[in-house]
Amino acid sequence: RRQPRPSARWTGAVPAAGQVTVTIAADAQISVSLDGVQFASEATLVFTTANALVPQTITVRAVDDALVESGRIHPGSISHRIAATDDAETFPITLPSVGLLVNIFDNESPFPIVMPSQETPASVAPDDCDDAAFWIHPTDPTKSLLLTTKKLGGAVVFDPLLNEVQRFVPETNGAIRLNNVDVLYGFPLNGGKVDLAVFSDRINDTLYIYRIDAEALRDPLILISADLTTHIFPDSVVAGDTAYGLCLYTSVLTGRSYAFVSRSAKGEVAQLELYDAGAGKVGWRAVRNIRLPENIQAEGIVADQEFGWVYFAQEKVGLWKYPAEPARGDLGGTLVQKIKPAGAVLSTDIEGLCIYYGANGGGYLLVSSQGDNNFAVFSRDHMNAYLGSFAIGANKALGIDQVTTCDGAEVCPIALPGYPQGVLIVQDGENDGSVSVRNTNFKLVPWERVAQAFVPGLDIAPAAYDPRRPTGRIQPRFDQVSRLGNGDLRFTLSGALGSAHRLESSVDLSRWDLVDTVVFDTPVLERVVQKPTAAQQFYRLVAP
Repeated sequence: RRQPRPSARWTGAVPAAGQVTVTIAADAQISVSLDGVQFASEATLVFTTANALVPQTITVRAVDDALVESGRIHPGSISHRIAATDDAETFPITLPSVGLLVNIFDNESPFPIVMPSQETPASVAPDDCDDAAFWIHPTDPTKSLLLTTKKLGGAVVFDPLLNEVQRFVPETNGAIRLNNVDVLYGFPLNGGKVDLAVFSDRINDTLYIYRIDAEALRDPLILISADLTTHIFPDSVVAGDTAYGLCLYTSVLTGRSYAFVSRSAKGEVAQLELYDAGAGKVGWRAVRNIRLPENIQAEGIVADQEFGWVYFAQEKVGLWKYPAEPARGDLGGTLVQKIKPAGAVLSTDIEGLCIYYGANGGGYLLVSSQGDNNFAVFSRDHMNAYLGSFAIGANKALGIDQVTTCDGAEVCPIALPGYPQGVLIVQDGENDGSVSVRNTNFKLVPWERVAQAFVPGLDIAPAAYDPRRPTGRIQPRFDQVSRLGNGDLRFTLSGALGSAHRLESSVDLSRWDLVDTVVFDTPVLERVVQKPTAAQQFYRLVAP
């Protein structure tokens, strides 16, 4: 392990007579030394009238135990007490002392560490931060918003500089519990287009739907829910097995918009269609119910707006991928990655999910591996290849602690004030090292710090994605080619939902013949073509 820094110093008043002996004790994760050479679990300082005002230095070193800890960053503690005194009036043995925490970086962990550059104010009871979402202004990034949930404390909306511009506080404690939040662009309402912010409410088992006023400097979210009394899960018990995780999705094929809402304490997800309910209100209706193979809750949810997938982080099972289109509901899901020990990457609980949209359909799926305090990165294509993991450490220069037990996460690939290359925001479940779930907040990390922590580096494409026009950017491509036993070829193709292309073949690259017409009503298709007749055969996908 790396040696914690800085060293600790204790100074105090002069003993009236004799000496005062102070014992410095370290926990099992660290050791201490008076000379920086000989280290032990304890050290003793003796203060007299001669040296009482002379600082004495204790050097602290992490114990290198050759064990991979739960996450690369974890705290160690140092305590001190007066063991003996000749001046019991000024320095009694019962004098209370304040412990010191040090951050330990575990050198057995394979994960690189990135540092945050900002954090939101800490939450205290009855608040408990959980999830966040970015809303991008259509013309002026400085007017964009950061939406954060505080559960029983409601929600807080910030501008890009983390100035508070709106707060939702329940009239009574326990009236609402806003758990997760997401943003939808260009929803058709009352003859126009509006942007929506939608929150799941665990108390009332419903959705709080807001219209976002792009020009409002204060209170930009206006409540327009048509119904706040009907339960999403009709047999739910208040705050027991109610609305939990949430994400939004707009179909490329139909233009209809949906909310995916998971159920707490159950392996169940409802797909709700959002609709114009008249009088400027938005309603919802159930169109599909997804039951995960095990009856275990999934909070983290994210939908890929281009490929038409929806991902569920089933906390104690693994990462699932399902078709987001209701018409494809009978296709079932794919378990992308199991949690440990069945899998090798994710540690229970797995929580926040977010997607980084790169250029031409590229990008990444990020998963909060809460059990070992890191974030796993997968490719966005249909293979979802594991690319590596990273942890978010403490930025001591700015007084920001490390991220542990992360719930919600969101990434914005678009340039924002202070973040020209994009930004990742994550919930920190143990703010300042506190184990209290009520001391939580959010950390912001410049995306380039994450990208550059990987070898080779991840993409940085702040101008490649427009959330109001998320589709039509994916060039059709061959993902896999395999030969069947009879010599036929099986192609796995991916492309933009709703697009049509010609699959053509050639023997000389000059004359091309039609093999099949490919319409991407799903993001990934398979086509089988007859065994090539020529010694070599070329294939391509072209627009009709």
